[in-house]
Amino acid sequence: MWINKLTMDLEKIKEDTGNSQLLPIFNRSIKNQERYLEDSCRWRYLQKMPNGTRAAIAYKQCEIEILKNHVQVLQRPLK
Repeated sequence: MWINKLTMDLEKIKEDTGNSQLLPIFNRSIKNQERYLEDSCRWRYLQKMPNGTRAAIAYKQCEIEILKNHVQVLQRPLK
């Protein structure tokens, strides 16, 4: 939801100002965030192996914390 809102806000800024650099960089940051989440949580998962249950719990806890932080960043207004 927050990503869609920011995308629409950035498209509006592009229309108003002609600044076409914002949206591609924002989209790249979203992809990088997804990769960061996966890599950051994966090493925690691997650390808990061979206990699959503990590894899965560690991954999910990591994922939840990173997503919470990311949502907080996305909620900040652009202006």
